[in-house]
Amino acid sequence: METKKRKCILYNISHYGYLSPVLLHSAIKNKENRNFLLIDSLGFSDETKEFVDEIKSIPFFENFIIYNEGQHYDDKDEKQSLKNCFVKLFDDSLNKFGIELEDVDEVYTGFDTSHAFGIYLAIKKKSHYIFDFNLITTRPMEVYIYLSGATNYAELICENNALTWDSPLVKGVIYTLGSSHEEIRKLLVESNSSMKNRPHAGDEKDNSFFTVKDNITMLTQNDLSKIREFFGIPDLGGREYDVLFLNGPHFAKAFYDRYRDVSTYEEAFMYPYRVLLDYLPITIANLAIKTHPKISIRAVMMEKMFLETLYIAGYIPSELFSLYNMKIKFSISAGSTSQFSITADKKIALPRSYLLDSNFENMNKIMAVIYLSDHLGLDNVYFSREIPTILTSYFSEIFHKSMTSTEKTKNVTVRYHANQLDVFGDCKNRQDINVFCMSQDVLDYFGKDNLFLLSIKKEQIDDGSIPNLSDEYLLIETKNEKYLKLIETYGKNIFMKYSGVMITHDIARPTDFDYHDDNVVDKNSVEFLAENGNLACQRILAIRYYRTKDVKLLKKAADYLRNVMNTGRVRESKNALVGVLMKINTEESLKEAYEVASLYAGKGDAVAMVMLARMYRDGKHVRTDLNEAAKWMRSAVEKSGSWSGELIGVLMKINTEESLKEAYEVASLYAGKGDAGAVKMLAKLHGTS
Repeated sequence: METKKRKCILYNISHYGYLSPVLLHSAIKNKENRNFLLIDSLGFSDETKEFVDEIKSIPFFENFIIYNEGQHYDDKDEKQSLKNCFVKLFDDSLNKFGIELEDVDEVYTGFDTSHAFGIYLAIKKKSHYIFDFNLITTRPMEVYIYLSGATNYAELICENNALTWDSPLVKGVIYTLGSSHEEIRKLLVESNSSMKNRPHAGDEKDNSFFTVKDNITMLTQNDLSKIREFFGIPDLGGREYDVLFLNGPHFAKAFYDRYRDVSTYEEAFMYPYRVLLDYLPITIANLAIKTHPKISIRAVMMEKMFLETLYIAGYIPSELFSLYNMKIKFSISAGSTSQFSITADKKIALPRSYLLDSNFENMNKIMAVIYLSDHLGLDNVYFSREIPTILTSYFSEIFHKSMTSTEKTKNVTVRYHANQLDVFGDCKNRQDINVFCMSQDVLDYFGKDNLFLLSIKKEQIDDGSIPNLSDEYLLIETKNEKYLKLIETYGKNIFMKYSGVMITHDIARPTDFDYHDDNVVDKNSVEFLAENGNLACQRILAIRYYRTKDVKLLKKAADYLRNVMNTGRVRESKNALVGVLMKINTEESLKEAYEVASLYAGKGDAVAMVMLARMYRDGKHVRTDLNEAAKWMRSAVEKSGSWSGELIGVLMKINTEESLKEAYEVASLYAGKGDAGAVKMLAKLHGTS
């Protein structure tokens, strides 16, 4: 009997979100064939990179290659150079598989906004199928050109239709979000996705639907075990979680730039989520956080921000949550499509503007207005158009209040005017309670005697607090006699468990408070936060103090760095501590520096090896030993490829025939790699030869 020839199937994913659909597709559609996989790691977090770097095999694939297309070209390259680069990259990859593109029977590829592989297929004129998880293949090319900055790479993408379904080389689109166009549209509308109004691919193509949730039931138990083992998915035994946070990759960079001196990346990234968690009026006994493949949160930072929380790494696809055997009451996602594929009693899909436009920084004011309305016994709250309606609609449901944007209500309403200049005329004769952001314009318009001041004060309660501790102020105006006295009695304390702060609402008169007082303490200053236990600020100040010669400040820097290390954040502080201790230069400080450097050099830390080598070279705390210095410096160079110049210098100081020979070999090797220090030392060696 003649054996049926196995087809050669090639998959490519230029976006991690396609990994689980591709795994299932290969297992269900092509299990008997020879399957090969190319994975672009562009944009992966360190955590995801570590995961893919350790992969030895992928279920249902004969072989795989992980590449990073961004490392193979420069946006300034001419188009022909880019084409040549991509052809070489993928031809070489296929050669490693032992195949050529013409040998491949079917090609499947999935992408988001980068797709060098699509350009390659166009150059080779190879027909293929494309995966689509959110109507990305119908994005207008002019939008892509605008977002990418019209580089040569972007123009190649557009010229070759490498991101769209209408390329003549595309045989069909495989939709992974839903089982029908109607279901996909419904999901995108519910999530307020920017894709919700896009059309789907033309029916002239061989289009189909392939979702993980529909197809995972078709896998055998053995196949499911392979997938579970591959990703390291635990069985949680049906445990129930009150809230699951699915954080997307979207991040308010401008916000981080503003607070990067007083917070780590993780603290700034999670700030919007922590604030929201604190204000949701639900009991949270069990919290789970699922990160995005582009985002990772170090274990030490998870412990600092969220105690006893299930952390689900970004490289585990959300589509595979059914393998966890977990129940979810409430899922929240901001700007991520990851919650489409999970089952939860209630889902909140916040707009990306909540993060990207820093709308989350309005949260304290929004909640102050809601709490004030509770105190006044009012169920009508109006928020001006600067607050996203999708955000207030959720709070309307949660707090059982009318938060409609219409102003045509006969009932007394608490009105929050974020842009007060547009509404002065409207509120002049009303009986409503009007709330404004603090501004001189409002004070001048109404007069201080006719306004109440609502202060929102924040006090740090632990060293893991959110980065923004500035006090906030609102001005309240009303002509309604019934509520004037009630407003005077308002006050509230809010314990922000996840944010790490205590918020206090107080009412005063603007006449009793000088808003422009230059003596007000800046609670966001590095110095203030460092003194109050903020570890990120302590490290920043320590590095700043290291540049001084003031022994008092250097000792303060050492204290700060010890604090940081004692909380587990060793990686970013140990070498700085050694440097500070060496600069203090007392017998006691040098002894500690030697102990720290020895400990971490022994654990393979290259910088610690260099520190230890310098101590042996310069006779700091130990007797000068150039051979020992060379040993540690050699290890550092071998591990990192840096500090070759210092190694050569030590070898030249030893000044034996053997050491000078090694110095010349090291200098020649690293000078050939373009190391400026090695080039300089090689010239010296030639001068002494």
